[in-house]
Amino acid sequence: MSKRKDIKVLVTSATLDTEKFTKFFECPKFHIPGRCFPVDVDYAIKAKRGYMKAAVEKAKDVHVNEPLGHILVFLTGQDEIEEACSLLGKKLDSLYEDGIDMPDVVILPMYAALPSGLQSRIFHETPENTRKIVIATNICETSLTVDGIAYVIDPGFVKQKNHDPQT
Repeated sequence: MSKRKDIKVLVTSATLDTEKFTKFFECPKFHIPGRCFPVDVDYAIKAKRGYMKAAVEKAKDVHVNEPLGHILVFLTGQDEIEEACSLLGKKLDSLYEDGIDMPDVVILPMYAALPSGLQSRIFHETPENTRKIVIATNICETSLTVDGIAYVIDPGFVKQKNHDPQT
């Protein structure tokens, strides 16, 4: 860096040891505080066997019964997310056809293999009185912030790669 004064590097991290980093690289540090929001946590009374269908059912219940605010649902992978989007759409269409009064909705998948143009839809504004339901992998857990999320449904499962040196 000392050879190239025209290059600027910005490192961001929520977990970096800033004292050690700035001392080693002899560089300035900036602190930008994060935002915290009050959270209410509700747990299922007992574990559900079909967690994907249970998450879809909970998203439907929140959409129909709770005040407006976007919903984020965590699932484990692309196939599961696509199935959940389809299932939730069918359930909400059925309720609409039965005359249930509810806000309009936009259901959006989010996973790493989704083309970037489709991924960016989760950041688009929704029309007034329209709820956004994002069904995503844990990519939205730490890497992204979607404005307006008021409800999070997390079954607690994640796909995790591991290596067994014995095999």
